Amino acid sequence: MLKVWIISASAKGFIQMALSDRFNSIGGEPVSLPADLTALQNETDIPDSVVLFADDAILEKPEVLTYVRDLVLKEGLSIFMLGEKVAMIRIMSCIDKSLIKGLFLHPVDVKEVVKTVDAYVALCGPRINRP
Repeated sequence: MLKVWIISASAKGFIQMALSDRFNSIGGEPVSLPADLTALQNETDIPDSVVLFADDAILEKPEVLTYVRDLVLKEGLSIFMLGEKVAMIRIMSCIDKSLIKGLFLHPVDVKEVVKTVDAYVALCGPRINRP
């Protein structure tokens, strides 16, 4: 079963809720999380993949970006970003672009995001660096 963290620094919006609903519809386990270091550290169920909303709000939380980067490296997770191009470029100064498996610019097609994340994890395995 596909476990996905959906991380956003902004208030829970339509796209975030639509992503959660769509992941649920394919049998996934989405967890919507605020871009808050404590909230992420307290989440004990490590995901297979991370969907990160790229916007100005998350750029104000470098500790969150560093935590996500380190988790992706340590656990061998896939990461996908959606949102604003300028924010994505700035995030890639913290999270190396080789770790990012997909970029989705606004306007986002929720079905395409879920299909891509699901296909990537199915092809590469839930945690790509684990034995």
